[in-house]
Amino acid sequence: MGFAFSKYVKAGKRVAKSRSVRLGSNEARLMKEIHESTHPDVVKRKQAADKIADMYYSKGMTLEQIEKELKMSSRQVRRAMNTFGLPQKTSSEVSKENWEKMDQSKKDKIRKASEVHLLKGSPNIKILNSDPIISARRSASKTTVPSNIDFDKLKRNLKRAKTDDQFALMFSKLKKEVGADKAGALLNKAIVEIEKEIK
Repeated sequence: MGFAFSKYVKAGKRVAKSRSVRLGSNEARLMKEIHESTHPDVVKRKQAADKIADMYYSKGMTLEQIEKELKMSSRQVRRAMNTFGLPQKTSSEVSKENWEKMDQSKKDKIRKASEVHLLKGSPNIKILNSDPIISARRSASKTTVPSNIDFDKLKRNLKRAKTDDQFALMFSKLKKEVGADKAGALLNKAIVEIEKEIK
């Protein structure tokens, strides 16, 4: 009985396979359209893509912010965007655009904050010496790098930064990821390490 049943199953698979090969292009396209309009996963992704497009283009949010807002993984967000052909901007591109739109007074405040953090190190670390260079080195040795930060990439970007605006933009982006205190401490650590490499 089992042998006979398995013969029917195999025969059924062969028929199904041959029929799928014979499917015309119009039929195949129609099946795809029906699948895309009714399948719950596809519908869910379409709804997510509509929300993402609004957050991305209207509100200028980064992919990381969208992930947190919608409680989705980066893979889910990118898949929703890819499925419906939404072009992706990197968070640095969005940050640059936001920086360019920013008022000059706000830019000056961020620059000033970044300078203060670099001179004094993080306020959470006790400054043992009034000399800002010595203080910066001491702070750097105590600063730990969070797992979500690519420290080598941070150093490379810092080496490439030529203007105050580029530097302040780096501080602003880093501040969103780890907070102002930690951002200042990380930039300070990166500068101290670059200084050692040059020597």
